[in-house]
Amino acid sequence: MQKPRDPSEAGAIAAHTSQMLAKTQAILAEDPSGPRILEAFLAAPRHLFVERYRSIHNQDWHHIDDGSLAEHLPRIYRDEPIVTKADLQTGAVLSTLSAPSIIAQFLAALRLDGARRFLEVGSGRGWMLALARHIMSHGHIFGIEIHQDLVEASNRNVRRLSLRNVEAYAADGAAEPPAVVSDLDRVVFTAAVNQLPRWLFSGTTESALVLAPFVQDHSINVAYLFEKQGNGFTSVQSMPGYFVPMTGRLSTPSDWTAVGGDSTLANVKVRVEGVEGEVQDWWPVLYDADNSRVFEATAGFRAFLAIVEDGSFVFYRSNRSHPERHELVIGITDDADGSVAFVTRRSIATLNGAGARRKLEHAWQLWNELGRPTLSDMDLRIDPADAPVSATGGPSTWTKRRTDCVLTWHLKTPAIRKDRS
Repeated sequence: MQKPRDPSEAGAIAAHTSQMLAKTQAILAEDPSGPRILEAFLAAPRHLFVERYRSIHNQDWHHIDDGSLAEHLPRIYRDEPIVTKADLQTGAVLSTLSAPSIIAQFLAALRLDGARRFLEVGSGRGWMLALARHIMSHGHIFGIEIHQDLVEASNRNVRRLSLRNVEAYAADGAAEPPAVVSDLDRVVFTAAVNQLPRWLFSGTTESALVLAPFVQDHSINVAYLFEKQGNGFTSVQSMPGYFVPMTGRLSTPSDWTAVGGDSTLANVKVRVEGVEGEVQDWWPVLYDADNSRVFEATAGFRAFLAIVEDGSFVFYRSNRSHPERHELVIGITDDADGSVAFVTRRSIATLNGAGARRKLEHAWQLWNELGRPTLSDMDLRIDPADAPVSATGGPSTWTKRRTDCVLTWHLKTPAIRKDRS
């Protein structure tokens, strides 16, 4: 983390900051909190939270020393995520500084002006904690981060900026947080989840706002803004955004018992990774458009499949050409013939029979009849895991029981066919 050494370097930082925030200014133009959020970005410059970095799809690390800050500014101040921690062996991304325009949208949605106790789950090196401190006039700012070295870096950065009542703690975001992290009225997850941890239901105040990116497919994150209503959370807004998956107890995917237990799924995973001859491309089988649109269409369908199919399961598959990249695969099973059908970005495959394939084709037909909805077309209600689940939710309502909570998805406009071809 470097400070400018001379006036010209300070001028370069100001110029790069202005360029970085151009998109953010347009996004926040009509938002009452916009000026204060932009001031926060100026008060907590991005480069102060970077010691080394790499891009999402490149494993070459760049280290910043006393004399090299100026040459790194163009990369650090792009409006895109940069990686600050990755797995040493696989290269898998573990932590990033998110794109400033995405962070700005999150901060605006959370309406921090009236907040008193703010928590970021997956707080990394502390950049959003610092931004939140500059926006909130009073109260406490907390961070939870599973990686101890990032917690230490975050607290160093906060102290260096002389920010008060800001503290990060080393903890699994799925576990009960330290006792001081309680009575929260604002919570943001900056790691993608597929459920909310059980402690959140008792650890937040009535009408608390919680913002969390939900992942149903490795290429799809939709961030939902929830308001606490009664004992659960109801979505009130959604926005796009990609974040690295949450690690720890609720690492994505976490529900590995959906097809008969861990051993069954482990065997399915091994078989699927070895399949070659039974794989078929999407477009000649289930899609009537050209190659260029198929990824967009199948991404929406895979997210839909994970919601509506009770027997669906998910797992990550490594990219053979790029081991650091992982693809989330959606699969379904058919108990009658023991078959499995799974869906990737480009292909489908069937193992052991045709029953699962027929179920997949039926889900494809339903998705088209409903207008090819995306996650943004869904409302989401999340209740505690012991909440009763209605057996009949209706033709456009689907319920998923997770380890820590119950998710109820509801399609907003099921009768309207959208033109997404």
